[in-house]
Parts: sequence; C-alpha cells; structure tokens
Amino acid sequence: MKTNEDKNLEKLIDKMLENQKLEKPSLDFTSKIMQQIELSEKSQPMVYKPLLSKNTMVLVCILIASIFVISTLSPDSTSTSKWMIDIDYSSIFRISTSFSKTATYCISIGTLMLLTQIIYLKNYFNNKT
Repeated sequence: MKTNEDKNLEKLIDKMLENQKLEKPSLDFTSKIMQQIELSEKSQPMVYKPLLSKNTMVLVCILIASIFVISTLSPDSTSTSKWMIDIDYSSIFRISTSFSKTATYCISIGTLMLLTQIIYLKNYFNNKT
C-alpha cells in the first residue's frame, strides 16, 4: 500500500516538474558572490581577550599560595593531616569525613601538575599565533 502511494506521489511530482522551466542565475551572479566573499575576508578577526587580567590572576595566585602556606604552617594538633583541616560534616550528612595523608598528597600533586600543564599549554598556544 505504501509503495503504491509513493509511486503516485512520484508521478505527481514528475508531472509538476515537466512544465517548469530551468531557472538560470543572473549574468553577474558570480561577481556578486565574489564581492561578498571579499567583504567578509576584510573583517577583523576576533582577538583573544582573557576573562581575568594579569593583575587579577597574580592576586588570585598569591591568595591561593598564602592559604596553602598558612594551612601547612599552622600548629593544629587536632588535625589528622598537616595539609588539610578536618571539617565536621556530621550535622549535615550524619557522617564524619577526613582525608588521609596519601589522599592529601595525591590531590596536592595532581593540582600542581594540572596548573603546570595549563601554564605550559597557554604559553604554547600564545607563541603559536
């Protein structure tokens, strides 16, 4: 049934297209298109502008470094780790969590490696252009 409807539809379309003339573009069609292409090429490319200025990035880095130094040098004897502060989540989650020294070292080293890669890739792509 469906193939019969498809054939009838195809015949109808063929009949409609038999009477249609082939349309031709205007004589200056190519030149108009080329002019539009030339105009689009003359537009200025987008210039990279960072979201945060260099001064802001330096301030953020100093802030993070100072928090890191203060947390490592604080003589908190109740903490299980010298690097992380124990936070009591028992009122929220009804559980108590703390990070082991190994987890703390892994997170710290992983963060430093990620930051190093970001800086390296940023310099690479800045020098490439």
